[in-house]
Amino acid sequence: MDKKVYTTTGLELKQEGDQGLVRAVFATLNVIDEDGDVTLPGAFGEQSVKLAAWGHDWGHLPVGRGRIFEEEEKAVFDGRFFLDTMAGQEHFTTVKNLAELQEWSYGFRILERAEGEFNGQQVRFLKRMKVWEVSPVMVGAGVDTMTIAIKNGNEGLTYLEHAEHVLADVQAFVQRSESLADYRAKEGRALSAENRDRLKELAERAAALQKELADLLAETEPSAEKAGQLYAQYQHTLAELIRQGVPVTT
Repeated sequence: MDKKVYTTTGLELKQEGDQGLVRAVFATLNVIDEDGDVTLPGAFGEQSVKLAAWGHDWGHLPVGRGRIFEEEEKAVFDGRFFLDTMAGQEHFTTVKNLAELQEWSYGFRILERAEGEFNGQQVRFLKRMKVWEVSPVMVGAGVDTMTIAIKNGNEGLTYLEHAEHVLADVQAFVQRSESLADYRAKEGRALSAENRDRLKELAERAAALQKELADLLAETEPSAEKAGQLYAQYQHTLAELIRQGVPVTT
């Protein structure tokens, strides 16, 4: 397993209820890092990952989970500490108190790479990677990295941030359901009738919500006819002002 360590600055964490959400930029794309590597856009994509114990300590239980995705030139980890465990709570408190001193790293396996030149320097291009985990660490050596101010729960989140958290929770639940089904299948068993009924109910409610969102999008889509009416009204008002001798700037 390879590791890359990146420094993060200005980290802000807030705890609300049983949340403990964290978001951080853990890598920057299209720059030469301290290992002489250039991570290309698309190398990370979107993956579900573990939040490992301090310093990539695989000998202890993970302290959280989340997902990674690319946002412009940044690779972002969006996850949650397990605040119902002692280790998760300790890690959350430590990262919060370290604030701008906190640094991050990620463990990965290279799936596709290439050699070449970048800004006059011979580098290794990382084109596709499997990321196993993201971890807080003591010392980092990253280039052009940053942290994101984190809000916990839905309060204080922007509209888009709220959407990202909802999507992450839904994806996590689907993956958990798939893992449960696989585990039962290996034992020669199927999901219980109770679990299947609950999943069916959730699927039906999700379909209803999807329809509501589709209807909302249709209702709020700009109408060419309405735009034409507004323009005609504007032209009429403009002509009337000119007729009355009112100075008009267009």
